[in-house]
Amino acid sequence: MNKKLKIYTALAALISYFLSFAINKNTKAEISSDNINIVLDSLSHNNILPKRFRKTTDLLVLNKNNSLNLKGLDRLNISASKQFSEYNLPSLIKAIDTSLPITIVDLRQESHGFINGLAVSWNNFKNNVNKGLTREEVLQDESNKLNSLKLNADINFHNNHKKTIMIIKVQDENELVKSKYISYNRITVKDGGIPSDDMVDYFMDFLKSQKQNLWLHFHCKAGVGRTTTFMIMYDMIKNYKEVSADDIINRQLILAKFDDEGIKSFKSKRRSDFFNKFYYYCKTNGPSFRIKWSKWKVEERT
Repeated sequence: MNKKLKIYTALAALISYFLSFAINKNTKAEISSDNINIVLDSLSHNNILPKRFRKTTDLLVLNKNNSLNLKGLDRLNISASKQFSEYNLPSLIKAIDTSLPITIVDLRQESHGFINGLAVSWNNFKNNVNKGLTREEVLQDESNKLNSLKLNADINFHNNHKKTIMIIKVQDENELVKSKYISYNRITVKDGGIPSDDMVDYFMDFLKSQKQNLWLHFHCKAGVGRTTTFMIMYDMIKNYKEVSADDIINRQLILAKFDDEGIKSFKSKRRSDFFNKFYYYCKTNGPSFRIKWSKWKVEERT
């Protein structure tokens, strides 16, 4: 009996040890996932066009699809890409190839900027460091982080430990873009999310404030989720009278060269519900859009 008791006690102690190890391991993983690190968003100094570049005046990829309604698409004057650097921004402007004034629409909520022309950002495991912050709070956090970088000091990056550089120049995106004589606006959206009501209102107010035709270039970090979301929204704002919501969504996904898995992931219920509601908002409030999105949503619920 005593022998069995000793065996059971030993087994219990062993199980307890492994459970404790597993819990500690998971706790460490959770903690590390919240660590904020500075990372390189562009890994080279080349002038190659940023990945995911597309523009609505180049419809070659869409001409193979005869079932899609393409009305108004070539008159949108918008383009998109992943995050650019100082080195490939000139290539981007050249590829846009327009005589219209260009405005860069930066959709990143995460704080980011440029060190020696290289695109950098501060992120954590989920890239949601600034979750819950207002646009103004994000801009302040970004300014604080960029100003904390000391010139002539060495720095390396969490996603590329082998690359160490001496900090010679620090810029935010607004400064970089304006040095190329183009305009800039910032709409802060969480990575993987849909825009908050205040950011939709901000976007609509920005569009209504424009007194002339212009070219909008949208980007987020990867040029995928947030970027495609705003291209769809802009397409709906301009073409709700003649094109269905489904055709607008699908033609933007094809333009972005989403594969089947990417399309399935993008068309989540939350995002689909947002698009359907936003399209209805356009149908019932365009072209003047006098009622703000946030107010209209409240009135729709009552």
